[in-house]
Amino acid sequence: MEQPRYVEAPGEFESTGTTLFLAGGITGCPDWQRDAVRQLDELGCEATVLNPRRASFPQDDPRAHDEQVGWEYAALRRADVILFWFRPETAQPIVLYELGFHAARDGAALVVGAHPHYERRRDVLAQLARARPDITVHDSLSATVGAAVEAVARIRRATR
Repeated sequence: MEQPRYVEAPGEFESTGTTLFLAGGITGCPDWQRDAVRQLDELGCEATVLNPRRASFPQDDPRAHDEQVGWEYAALRRADVILFWFRPETAQPIVLYELGFHAARDGAALVVGAHPHYERRRDVLAQLARARPDITVHDSLSATVGAAVEAVARIRRATR
């Protein structure tokens, strides 16, 4: 069975091929994920994209939050590449937590970008310089997406 190319939370997916998770702000941020998916498509990215941003989040459903957190946790742990993008609109404390968690563990390749006006950019740079000096922090979404496409290609070549 062929793996789906795009999965939006809380959709099910098989992790038989290369997967790329879009980690970054959802609440209080524009839909940057849509732009990232378009760019990934334009660059011919050969991974299934896991997008935590739902087209419609059921705010009135008390189970939706736990379902969302559970889906994100599982998808982040199963992803081959995690693309982190920090926009300037909010501090995104959960995304910072996720970056710290995944930077400290073996597993997915991390690709990180932080808008030049992101209020915690200096913290992202300082922490990654110590925990993961091999990671470049990109200034734009397009540069971050391009680096993610390269990471996917490296993984695909290594698994052939």
